[in-house]
Amino acid sequence: MMIIPKEISETTGKVKINAIVNLYNTSQRQTYGEFVNNKLYICVRIPNNIEAAKKLDDKLVKLRESIGNSYPEYSFTGFDRKGSYYICVGTK
Repeated sequence: MMIIPKEISETTGKVKINAIVNLYNTSQRQTYGEFVNNKLYICVRIPNNIEAAKKLDDKLVKLRESIGNSYPEYSFTGFDRKGSYYICVGTK
């Protein structure tokens, strides 16, 4: 859900190289969720690039809504920054 698909050129049929999207997608491969003591932690890796981080900020609201719909028995906090991750905690 968080990965941005690669664009394909209509004229050549080859994949367009976009450095910002590549940095964004690389950071999202380090995103994870874990259950610990009746809590669900969603940890989203923040890209090291400002433009890529802005793309992530645009998607966080939709991500929180999607997680809330997938786990209705949990009540989720907003995303708080801790180091190089945004962390959202869901409690039962």
